[in-house]
Amino acid sequence: MSVYCRRAMFTHRFCQRYCASIKFCTRRESDVRCSVMRIITAFRTILLLGCFVLGAAGTAEAQSPTELVSLVRRSGFIFEGTVRASQGTEPAVVVVDRVLEALPPAGEMKGQEVRVRIKDQKRSKPGQRSIYFTVVTSAGKTLVLDEVGALPPENVDQLEKRIRDARKTIADEGLAKRLKSASWVVLGSAEPPDKAATREPVSEHDPMWKPTPIRIGEILRGKKVDALSVNVAESTDVVWQEAPKPKPGEKRIFLLQPSSERDRWTKTRGLFLVDPLDSLPASELDRVRGLLKGIR
Repeated sequence: MSVYCRRAMFTHRFCQRYCASIKFCTRRESDVRCSVMRIITAFRTILLLGCFVLGAAGTAEAQSPTELVSLVRRSGFIFEGTVRASQGTEPAVVVVDRVLEALPPAGEMKGQEVRVRIKDQKRSKPGQRSIYFTVVTSAGKTLVLDEVGALPPENVDQLEKRIRDARKTIADEGLAKRLKSASWVVLGSAEPPDKAATREPVSEHDPMWKPTPIRIGEILRGKKVDALSVNVAESTDVVWQEAPKPKPGEKRIFLLQPSSERDRWTKTRGLFLVDPLDSLPASELDRVRGLLKGIR
């Protein structure tokens, strides 16, 4: 019971006792008594309604869209679970009853035991069920997790959908940032790069930028131009293995980033494809158009 409810119930009991104390007032006091009774009844009703509203708000607050997006953003493994055992400050043993979202290295863990560092020890009693928002801290024989937040196991189907929506919101925020930083956003295709530009790496993590012409189909953001060229990282080094490497002739959406994104080891200038979001399939065109409407 929330503190608001406890206070309201205390006042409610006080009002009951006070009403009983004036029950046997004299006739001369009857008018005053009726007025007092009406005031007390109204006050008591307001308190009880306030208890209901504040209690509901306390539950909804943790599940508000903004708070849920924040929880999902900080989480990599979200699941419904039941505490099986706990001991002091050690991570509690929790059985995964249902997986709501699992990012690598977590996978399908339904029915398995994990160890969770639960923030509130009151929720670590055996048999306690919660929706856990967690991050993986160890992925050995047993998955060890840090809780970043928790919710009661209510309306789980609806919550799972809201988690997907929150993840989409987070993804759109990331893409919007790349769209805003891009000098040009174009729908087009890459042409074969200039073979003469091929060179040997000069350092371990050299991206080996290769100028690649872009055949423009449509300019979605940026000044009108007839032709563009972008630097593509040929390197498959761990630093650059996720950088876009468009295939010649493949129709895609390119977010051509300015020279501020150039690598730190060479003096290459121009436009760049750096982040995986800088090259998107053409099927994302409607999504990109929608996000660009909110970008100046």
